[in-house]
Amino acid sequence: MLNRICGVILLIVPCFVYGQKSRCLVQQEQPINNAYKHGHGSTRLENEVLTINVVVHVVYSTDEQNIPDEQIHSQINALNRDYRRLNTDASLTLEVFKSVAADAGILFKLASSDPLGYSTNGITRTFTDKPFFEGDNSLFFDSLGGKNVWDTRRYLNIYVTNLADSFYGFGTFPGTDSLVDGVAIDYKAFGTQGNLAEEYSQGRTATHEIGHWLGLTHLWGDGQSCDVDDGLSDTPLQEAPSAGCDLGKTSCGTLDMVQNFMDLSDDSCMNLFTKGQALLMHENLKKFRSDVITSSIVLSSKNIDKQMVKIHFAGNEIVINSSQLIYAYKIVNLTGLVFVDKKRVGRKTINIPLSNDISGSMLLIHIEGQHGYTVSKLIIP
Repeated sequence: MLNRICGVILLIVPCFVYGQKSRCLVQQEQPINNAYKHGHGSTRLENEVLTINVVVHVVYSTDEQNIPDEQIHSQINALNRDYRRLNTDASLTLEVFKSVAADAGILFKLASSDPLGYSTNGITRTFTDKPFFEGDNSLFFDSLGGKNVWDTRRYLNIYVTNLADSFYGFGTFPGTDSLVDGVAIDYKAFGTQGNLAEEYSQGRTATHEIGHWLGLTHLWGDGQSCDVDDGLSDTPLQEAPSAGCDLGKTSCGTLDMVQNFMDLSDDSCMNLFTKGQALLMHENLKKFRSDVITSSIVLSSKNIDKQMVKIHFAGNEIVINSSQLIYAYKIVNLTGLVFVDKKRVGRKTINIPLSNDISGSMLLIHIEGQHGYTVSKLIIP
């Protein structure tokens, strides 16, 4: 069985090795999170959702490594589920941890323009004669067989390539040199479709590594003792990394949070960030990576009781039933693409035909009613 190591480049220290390929590597330097040690100070607004501008660089030496666009899109979708706690396995979070599990309020969108302003699909493809990349800086430079980063102030740079046999990914903390700032994922652990390693086939390696890019450490603080932790009060002390999915694993006198995205469990085991982690990621985004934010919205209900608005499927239609008049409604997906935007409606029941190209999507439905405004989330089967 393959296992994970995890990490951040520059000063690389193996954090966990079972003798086979593992999730990532880890950098000795840690992000600043002391403000969260005994509580959660944050600038996050209630229900705020931030969208991050993303470019994916595919650096390949074989046809198999040159993964298709569909596999890349499946990873972006997985990130958007995990960071909004819309993952279907969220219901499996252990009861003891459900009260601290959080919607992290972060979305990811492939870039629509490159650094020069030209239109793009947010994906680059570069052939390399290097059979694999170690956890060093070479991946970030054309001259060393990799691919130069796009402006790291404006883009989250995600690299997909063949990584060395010992790990599946690495990432950089806020404050890293801008020439080597980003996340790298092995092509066999990227997305939810394709030729993937069985234990890492749900896109959680990218979820984990981007957590580092947003300033999160491992739950055990990379010290592997009960005297060191991640600086967050709502993740229990943990002595060392987890593997597989041992839900009964304990250390430091408490149950370990092995389902947390910042542990090293299998993809099928992971399903939550905590409220403290969500607050810290928002804080770091705004302080250190604000230029990558393409949009900031607040999902809120003003005066409208959501129980007064019912949304359901009927055949190939979305049906909205409201106890008050609906003046306007808009339907968008998680990338911000607008499917429907209607004004001057003046009805209590609305039937909206679905097109085939949005099956499997997650939608946000904005409704302006007679007495207020609400936003609902809807997953299209």
